[in-house]
Amino acid sequence: MMPKKQIHINMNEFAGTYTIDQVDDVLKHMKIKVKKAKACKPLKTYVLIVSCNFPATHTNAKQPTFFVPKIKKVEKIHTIRTNYYFWKKRIDEINKGNAVLSVRFWTGNPYNSKQKEVCKFHKLGIQKIDISTKKIKIDKIEKTDIRTTLSHNDGLSLTDFNNWFKKPLKNGCIIHFTERRY
Repeated sequence: MMPKKQIHINMNEFAGTYTIDQVDDVLKHMKIKVKKAKACKPLKTYVLIVSCNFPATHTNAKQPTFFVPKIKKVEKIHTIRTNYYFWKKRIDEINKGNAVLSVRFWTGNPYNSKQKEVCKFHKLGIQKIDISTKKIKIDKIEKTDIRTTLSHNDGLSLTDFNNWFKKPLKNGCIIHFTERRY
């Protein structure tokens, strides 16, 4: 038989150790009304996978990105993704407290290995981004001289950033892991 869980109460004449079954009676004698907690629904979990290696189309293909340690050290403070409207809906749900973002990476070959969680986020920021070879627009405002800062905060060198985004990105998004915005 399993031992019953116990709770220690340290309040005047009621001080002592009680089993869970006895706690209700003790609280009644103390004239404390306890409302039963509503059952909480588990939060939805949305998954965001970060690359451990540069993609095949990159000049540094298959070389490590070091995104995971950079996220842990808060050196990579955002990620840039396609499909702003898809992510906006999810991030709004996360920020309302109805979901959580689980940042993960593949432990081996993508889709043929397990995912490992890096961290979870309960609050995020999002900004719309369009990237071309010459211009960057964030929230529809053209930003000059931002490419270096953007690449650094994304965990990339400027050269790697330009190579990663050599094709134009329309209706992309910056998913912010911190309070930082552009």
